[in-house]
Amino acid sequence: MDRKAERTEEMVIAALKNKLSKRFKGMVVLKENDILLQANAYIHPAPSTDDPYHVELYKNHTKEELSNIQALILADLSKILFINDNPPWNK
Repeated sequence: MDRKAERTEEMVIAALKNKLSKRFKGMVVLKENDILLQANAYIHPAPSTDDPYHVELYKNHTKEELSNIQALILADLSKILFINDNPPWNK
């Protein structure tokens, strides 16, 4: 997630491909309002040295795992930006 929207989609995809290499399956986009209002989930900024943009999604501020319903809502709200239909582990 690029919380400040400073990077283009192409830049984000390239960074993920570089970091995750063979493990990179795809990328989806979610809007903050969808996460907070429709899925009632909690966005926890979790920047690291490698990825200052990293966030984690939780059920609430106490960092409980998302419920199955929240996960399904987020999946339905996701916009697929990139998907590798033939990852190395399928070969």
